[in-house]
Amino acid sequence: MISILVEVMHMISTLEAVTLSDWISAFAAITACGSAILAYSSYRIARQSLGLSTQVFDRSQPNSSVYLIDAFRCHFEEQKVVLYVFSLSITNRSTIQNTIVSVEMRLPFVRDGSEMVSRDWESSLTRAAKLL
Repeated sequence: MISILVEVMHMISTLEAVTLSDWISAFAAITACGSAILAYSSYRIARQSLGLSTQVFDRSQPNSSVYLIDAFRCHFEEQKVVLYVFSLSITNRSTIQNTIVSVEMRLPFVRDGSEMVSRDWESSLTRAAKLL
């Protein structure tokens, strides 16, 4: 690129030897340099835009956390029943509110020596989805 500029400067210093094709070549070289600068700046802007889009996509993915607030066990002697009471907090950390479609609670427990799973509780979102 520097050699082109030196050649252009040499041609300008000797204006009587400059032909029309020399002027056209110089103009094309300057235009090509400008185009290269614009293409590089466009590349940088596109790369920044891709980075922002990737961050937005990552934040909109389903991301939840479950926290056990409190738990109790109540033993009723007369009915021979043990009642477990607990309070959970489920937080949606995603930036989009409807990323979590359903919440279901599964409680594994052991009764009479065999393990069982109870799935009695479903969120209102899950019930609404089953109706559709």
